[in-house]
Amino acid sequence: MLQWLGERREVIFNDRKGGSFIARIIDLETGHERIVSRPVYAVNRAGSRAVSLNFSRLQHQRPGYGYAGVPDAWVRICEPEDDGLYALNLETGESQFILSIAEAARFERKPEFEGKFHRFNHAQFGASLDRFAVLHRYKSSDEEVGLTRLMTLNLDGEELCIVSDHGFVSHYDWLGESSILAWARRHGTGDRYFLFQDRGTDISIIGENHFYCDGHCSFSPDGQWMLTDTYPDETDHRSLMLYSMRTGSLHLLGRFLAPPMDWEIRCDLHPRWNRDGTQICIDSIHEGTRQMYVLDVSDITKGGWPYGI
Repeated sequence: MLQWLGERREVIFNDRKGGSFIARIIDLETGHERIVSRPVYAVNRAGSRAVSLNFSRLQHQRPGYGYAGVPDAWVRICEPEDDGLYALNLETGESQFILSIAEAARFERKPEFEGKFHRFNHAQFGASLDRFAVLHRYKSSDEEVGLTRLMTLNLDGEELCIVSDHGFVSHYDWLGESSILAWARRHGTGDRYFLFQDRGTDISIIGENHFYCDGHCSFSPDGQWMLTDTYPDETDHRSLMLYSMRTGSLHLLGRFLAPPMDWEIRCDLHPRWNRDGTQICIDSIHEGTRQMYVLDVSDITKGGWPYGI
């Protein structure tokens, strides 16, 4: 979870200390370090507040997404009342328990929740500094992922809302303060990139003729471009793409070899933006070792490159 802390020259990342997971904040100019008593999952754009959840539960419910080394106190409890989401003040180090897994499971409850192990995953802030989204997932012991619904709420735990609950929601990103793009399933339509409205009912399909599988989607800082990738195709290549939200054109940036490997240690591209939308960074193993690569896309995003698929 290494990431910049707002616009400052500080980074924040998770670590393990004394049998607990923590977060460390490092000032890159002075070397000064601060420790936060809980690990972070998502940090708001100002770098002032964060959301924390149980990484130990993630590890035994979806290995590769959590952290090993600290036992989960609720490992045998399907819907714990005292485990869930925490709001962190990164300036003071204080934390507040805001939503339990049991409370989430009770909210607009469905019959299929019974007997399933529930968890939170993939929390993320949008442009708002105090409202975020999170995936509520639930599965039986013999399922890998289970079913998912996308929820939003405030940092005080109030105004909980279900954005999508048709059984499947995967990667997503906020567009501004109120729109959320997600690869999701809708009954009668299937799996698409849908643009949802937080606390609203309008839903639209994005890039219907271009996108046919899940990917790690994110918007450029100005919201004009959607960056995404794919999982390996039949030739073991992942595609990297830019989609114009204004014109609907698609730009194929490259295809990267991803040799088959154990699922937990696979190398997704995980594309992400720099702060001005001129470069993107990916993880890849197409040259035989796991590396980070930076691609300059300024000709497209800033130059108004007119051509696309």
